[in-house]
Amino acid sequence: MKIEERRDKLNNEDINLRKTFINFFKLYDHLELPSSSVKLENDPSLLFPNSGMVQFKPYMLNAELNPPSSRITTIQRCIRAGGKHNDLDDVGKDNYHHTFFEMMGNWSFGDYFKEEAIEFAYKFLVEELKLDKNRLYVSVFDEMDSESRFIWKKYFPDDHIVSGSKKNNFWEMGEVGPCGPCTEIHYDRIGKENVAHLVNQDDPNVLEIWNIVFMEYEKIKNGELVELKRKCIDTGIGFERLASIVHNYMSNYQLEVFQVIIRYLEENCKYKFTDYSDKKEDVAFRVIADHARTIAVCLNDGIQFSNEGTGYVLRRILRRAIRYLNEILDIKPGVLSKAVFIAAKDSLELQIENESIFSVVNDEELLFMKTLEKGIIQFNKFVNNSSDKNSLSSKEIFLLYDTFGFPTDLTLLMAEEKSINVDTSCLQDLFNKAKERSKVKKDTVSLQLNLPLTDDHYKYEYNNLESSLLAVVQNDEKLTYIPKGKVFLIFDKTCFYGESGGQIGDRGVIKVEDKSINLIDTQIVNNYVVHVCDSKEEIFGLEPKKFILCYDEELRFKLMCNHSAIHLIGHMLKKFIPDLVQTGSFLDDKKGTLDYSCNKKLTDDNLAEIEKSVNDIIGQKIDRNIRYFKSIDQLIESGSVYLKNVNYPLPIRCVDFGGKFKDACGGTHVENTSQIGEFVILSEKSCKANTRRITLATGNCAKKAREDAEIILRKINNGEVVDTSNVDLPMLMRKQIDILNAKLRKEIDNKMNLMVKSKVKLLCDELINLSIKDFFIKEINEFSKCSKKQIIKGMMSIGNELKKTKINGMYYTYVNDSSDVYLIIYNSTSKASDFSEFKGLKFNDNFINGIIREDQLNQIIEKFK
Repeated sequence: MKIEERRDKLNNEDINLRKTFINFFKLYDHLELPSSSVKLENDPSLLFPNSGMVQFKPYMLNAELNPPSSRITTIQRCIRAGGKHNDLDDVGKDNYHHTFFEMMGNWSFGDYFKEEAIEFAYKFLVEELKLDKNRLYVSVFDEMDSESRFIWKKYFPDDHIVSGSKKNNFWEMGEVGPCGPCTEIHYDRIGKENVAHLVNQDDPNVLEIWNIVFMEYEKIKNGELVELKRKCIDTGIGFERLASIVHNYMSNYQLEVFQVIIRYLEENCKYKFTDYSDKKEDVAFRVIADHARTIAVCLNDGIQFSNEGTGYVLRRILRRAIRYLNEILDIKPGVLSKAVFIAAKDSLELQIENESIFSVVNDEELLFMKTLEKGIIQFNKFVNNSSDKNSLSSKEIFLLYDTFGFPTDLTLLMAEEKSINVDTSCLQDLFNKAKERSKVKKDTVSLQLNLPLTDDHYKYEYNNLESSLLAVVQNDEKLTYIPKGKVFLIFDKTCFYGESGGQIGDRGVIKVEDKSINLIDTQIVNNYVVHVCDSKEEIFGLEPKKFILCYDEELRFKLMCNHSAIHLIGHMLKKFIPDLVQTGSFLDDKKGTLDYSCNKKLTDDNLAEIEKSVNDIIGQKIDRNIRYFKSIDQLIESGSVYLKNVNYPLPIRCVDFGGKFKDACGGTHVENTSQIGEFVILSEKSCKANTRRITLATGNCAKKAREDAEIILRKINNGEVVDTSNVDLPMLMRKQIDILNAKLRKEIDNKMNLMVKSKVKLLCDELINLSIKDFFIKEINEFSKCSKKQIIKGMMSIGNELKKTKINGMYYTYVNDSSDVYLIIYNSTSKASDFSEFKGLKFNDNFINGIIREDQLNQIIEKFK
């Protein structure tokens, strides 16, 4: 297919349907909002957004919080590959499940409700898209929602309205929280007879295409349902399913967004794709086409391959695709990275700024091929060694994962394909025990509180603040007093900055009457600002008390300096990397880091110029201005820089230094560049595949780094080798120091080698005059300042002479002025058993050598007295 034809087809299937949907709801006064990133911030309850409602959770959890509009429409990027909604195992087996999909939706927050929501859905499908209403069926939860059935009767006969179960037609956010009945719209792909009996029966030809949730209750801890103050409408329409129906396809994989990837795979293997087949090769085509899109959108939104959280799920998805490529389609390594790139550019039309971001896929693929090969060999060993030659135990499945790095889902998939019996009864227990062994507890809290969200705009005003306490939480329980020890406090307003955007949370003191509570961290959890405190005593009678929030001014100022410096260096980098893509940042009160996609190392001259440019800007004393934009489009028009993988809250805050350096940012910054003081680059290095990291310091930390470097240079010039491994130094000065250190070390080594050689000759000459019978003990003080390698070489030279002359005696020396002692002994009457208690010694033909502790030296000497 020619590029022009493919583009026309994509536009026909993709863009027109999107525009039609958005414009339809705009006609009914809905505000269009962009999709949030698939990389979630401040929501520990989810790995990925699994529905369109995720970005609107705060408004559903808190009736006091108002959304940008009471009517909203979106097309949200969603991933279902873990947690409550997990379609990973279904992908490939049918033609309508996906790990990544886009969910179109319309929302009402206290505005319209059932009547209008149902009317909108009907009008869009039947009147706007011209779908055959005779192929549409709806399901309702009659048990508690007879109203929906009554409304649907305006549009459909009774035999197209199906009674649904609580499982399918009642939606809950979690064990507690907003919930309500829902009505679903299903489409019959064939349309020859009434198929009401196939609704919600997983029939590939009778698909759910639209879900309308009537959020009218809140479920509390005892399971009771209470009416919400603000009733909401939450709807979701799978774009891929609806697009396939609109174009009369029998499968989602006939869409060009998948076909463009499948055709590339066909070019690289001997198989051709047959969509209606369940052959393993056709399953593989569907899996890879799906997974390539998921990998592309994750990488684009800033998720990196890792061993935990979303990064681990992404790695599992990639490895699943690799296994289908390698084992089923017999495609060599290297193809997946191109498939991901095609998915990004042609299927998803992502605005990729730097193609190298996808070369990480190739690195991951090559890495996993080694794991895959070893894992398959071990898999077959376990199966062949089983009693029936056809089974795997929980322990073996766990060992494949824990010892060989082989993903459990791949093990189970291979077992299913080969009809191998698996025992998973103890598997979860083994994983739980492993998790407990490696668990590192984090200062966080799981919050489901019906409270107004904290007003935190005071974090930009740099004053202490009087505030009212709303909640005290410890071990996920709400308390009426502040207990002793670690506790989480939530206030109606705060001047503390909650950790976000790479900037650590504020610390400080919270005062109440004559008592003080230490604030050790500030976090954002489920959009609440959580004050992590360490209380030295219990505090009662909280209701009337006023709390004074006092932030650590020194900490805050250092964070402001480092944050502003990160922004400035980001702009300076673009001179050398025009298509710079920032992938992350971190800053505390000591230093800051900036991660960016790049597969080449900057030269020392580049870094020197960047460092000088930032210091020049600091010296220009440029004022900082703050601007706010109502939309991302306005921000772009202003020429401001923003990160595509960040979901900025509206209005979008922009930090502007002199109209030249403009960035969307919610962090704290200096008021004038001169406040940053000194600036140095501490290091520039690779931190992962195709990603480099610059580490910087500002203010007194930068000054100290320079001063330390100057002190070290003076020491080296005075003939002292200096260990710099745990010292922060300006990068370019460190390189100079390393060169001088290495040169000095070589000179000292040469001198020591000559000294050792001379001393060895002297001692060997002395041996001629010693008696064979008399046992002697002698310390060699001169060796103590030599390197361990020099000591061993010198001592063994003397030892060889001892063995040659058969003179009984012992030489010893301290190792590098430590408490370790290196010794050599020759004694014609000694046995190995005499020295078995000294693990550092070796015994060979009456010759003993090795390292012992200083406190063991006298024990050895006593043996020869």
